[in-house]
Amino acid sequence: MPRCIQCHSSNVIKNGKDPNGRQRYLCKSCGRNFTAGQTAAPVYATAAEKEPWYRQDGIIALLTIFFFPLGLILIWAHPRYQKRTKILWTAVVAGVVFLTFTGWFGVALILSAALWFWVYKKHPALSAADAGVANSDGAAIAREIADITIAADNLHEIVTLKKISNRLMQRIHRNYRFIVGFNAGLIALGVGGIIQPTTSSLLHNTSTLYIGLKSMENLLD
Repeated sequence: MPRCIQCHSSNVIKNGKDPNGRQRYLCKSCGRNFTAGQTAAPVYATAAEKEPWYRQDGIIALLTIFFFPLGLILIWAHPRYQKRTKILWTAVVAGVVFLTFTGWFGVALILSAALWFWVYKKHPALSAADAGVANSDGAAIAREIADITIAADNLHEIVTLKKISNRLMQRIHRNYRFIVGFNAGLIALGVGGIIQPTTSSLLHNTSTLYIGLKSMENLLD
């Protein structure tokens, strides 16, 4: 079984086949879908694929500061963090705990603030943005903070992703207006006795099939 192309986890299962007949796989650690032989993909970790709360950097930082045992467990269980990052966090937490229990509470508080600063303020643009974007060649801290990571070495795929998102929303709104209007018309015709229930049912199912087929069209065509 291949390793995940995103987090390199071996916790991978088969997930059907793509239109070309190639085997698809699903990483159970990070939720990444990929095909056999694939080495990279344009974009992942979109809003629909956002990490669960216990893998978000801010939650982990808070738990590490206020309840360090659970925070350290989440750090070492996180598939996206590199080993040196996990070791660094563990060393900082150990230092803070040691200073706290030996009476150096002020120094421990400063180190805790430095830990928070390291997570959120080292890259202010990513921290302030609604959705941070980083590419695969960026700094390790940038990739860890970013909400969206691009496996390619440029940001051109963001333009394509924006086009797909805009056209998808247009299609959703268009389908919604058609469904509401068409079915409201069928109800009015049925209540007025103009069409029979069987005719109304046939038209309803035909319109559903039509919308389904139209929705399968490529968004970029």
